[in-house]
Amino acid sequence: MSDRVYSNDSDGANHNFVTIAQACHGVLAKRFFRDGNVKSYDLVKHYNFFEQEITCLRDLYTLCLYLVERQRCCVIRARVKDLKKTRRVRRLCNGEDATLILDRFNWFAIDVDNFKGYTGDLETDSNTVLMELPTAFRGCEYFAMASASYGIKEISIRMFFWSDNLVSNVDLKKALRGSIVDLAIFNPIQLIYTARPIFDVGMTDPVSDRIVWKQPLFPKKLVIPSSGGNNSGDPEKWYTKQQADVMIEKTLLKIEDLPPGGRHDGLRDQCYFIGKLVGQGHFELEEIKDRAFAACDAWGGQRDTKKDMQTIQYGIDRGIESMQRGENE
Repeated sequence: MSDRVYSNDSDGANHNFVTIAQACHGVLAKRFFRDGNVKSYDLVKHYNFFEQEITCLRDLYTLCLYLVERQRCCVIRARVKDLKKTRRVRRLCNGEDATLILDRFNWFAIDVDNFKGYTGDLETDSNTVLMELPTAFRGCEYFAMASASYGIKEISIRMFFWSDNLVSNVDLKKALRGSIVDLAIFNPIQLIYTARPIFDVGMTDPVSDRIVWKQPLFPKKLVIPSSGGNNSGDPEKWYTKQQADVMIEKTLLKIEDLPPGGRHDGLRDQCYFIGKLVGQGHFELEEIKDRAFAACDAWGGQRDTKKDMQTIQYGIDRGIESMQRGENE
């Protein structure tokens, strides 16, 4: 059973969000020392999350311009599960303790590491990479950021694009498999580093411009093949706490409005969706069962209250189980 049947998402809603992750301790930038040693990114366990809504690639470019000088920050291609729980949290995307939710967005980034042909000009080198990508990428607007190893390991850059359609990390892996792109960037809740490296006292950054915007005169729309998230076997959709609070109210209203003759099946189906929200850790089981049962009080005529509660319990249990299966797949 798919949750899309019972979803209350608005088709007109903006689906593009960026999570900014700020390290509570340590830095999210490589460090270069005068003796030639290089220290990689710190292993950070806890972060502060900030969710930023964007409407176009230019918005993301402006954000990254700001983050270039913030060595404690990077971005994640995911949504914050609960905006009330964003301080000193871990990067988790499974189970009730999840702090981040994977979703489909128009924006995405790619990583290319140690590709031959380095010239020292970021715009030229990004165009070299573009010509090695699938033909759908050519003629599209994008912006590129020099990775910490740019120039040291030939062309090592990160490029940001805007697909004309919403795409998941799975879609991107399929579209770019076999290319020069490092697919690790599409792993769940992967950190996308944006800060310039830190250089020892007396050293200067050899790359003056670490971010460049590229817009062709007549930019072409980029379309990435997408499953659309509705196919059998697709992972269950996860919701933010803010979405869940809205959807539970709508679902309870649907229960109140169920017509005679369709109440049993309707109650079961609506409670199946409620069970998914419980399985995602948004609501306590006993409290939400009581609220669903109270919604049935709006029905006229005779009721079998015992059977109603059994139906509620059955539907919610099946919804919780569907989320547990998704975690194990």
